[in-house]
Amino acid sequence: MADSMIKVKYRCLHPSCQVFCKKGELLLEESVFSELSAALEAGDTFKSPRDVCRLGFSQPFSVVSIEGEGTAAETGGAEAGVEDSKSEDPLEVLMAEHGEVLKKLDRIEEQVRKRDVDGLWITTAAVENDIMLHSMTKEEKVLFPAVRDLIPMGPSLLAIMHEDHEEFIALLHSVRGALQDGDIQDGILGSIVANLKNHISKENNELFGMINEHIDPAKKRSLLRDMERLEEAHVPVEPGDRLNSPSLYSEARKRMDAEIMALKQNISGQEGSSCDHH
Repeated sequence: MADSMIKVKYRCLHPSCQVFCKKGELLLEESVFSELSAALEAGDTFKSPRDVCRLGFSQPFSVVSIEGEGTAAETGGAEAGVEDSKSEDPLEVLMAEHGEVLKKLDRIEEQVRKRDVDGLWITTAAVENDIMLHSMTKEEKVLFPAVRDLIPMGPSLLAIMHEDHEEFIALLHSVRGALQDGDIQDGILGSIVANLKNHISKENNELFGMINEHIDPAKKRSLLRDMERLEEAHVPVEPGDRLNSPSLYSEARKRMDAEIMALKQNISGQEGSSCDHH
């Protein structure tokens, strides 16, 4: 039985904490939250997960509220709880998608250890599809334009996120080209996994918390509808045959590159327009 997910609103208890993770929300499995809570004696506190605190080590977090605990038992399963969150909050949907990407990154690490070229060919294609739909479409086309002028340092922060997205796509292109020749580029794959995990942590525990403070429920519903509309129109890239059908991926890559270029031009135009007002 799948472990149900809970949303924990928290406040960091570190006396000198001034960074974005001072307060926010975490989407955690109930079992993980239980382990983190057991690490501290106070009943209303828990140990922060790895990589959440930007100071580089775990902190005591105070629980502000918990949503979703026991939802699986009450509504007929963890899947029902996920569907319910999808109907209301786009940030929760994006965080859940982050969780699926993290599972694939763990799979990539295991496949690298096993030198599983064909497995990596499939999994890296899946991650590239995730980045195109989740990052380059839902975030770049819907979420970021809606919040860039609402959150503190919005244009600068979102520019960093955009650069990360582009880098991940470029690195994955390089890795997949090498995989066609049977070459596992350990260094680049390690960089992709580490940097993408860090990127997800920054979005979950810093960026999304800031966004959540500046958009209301009606705006969230509107953003979610737009994301769902684009997801319905999204055409995923099939990995193709690694050895015998490289042209299938090459054509798909051309389409991805065209989409990325269009997004770059669109974002550059937005930044130029914002500068014109100063």
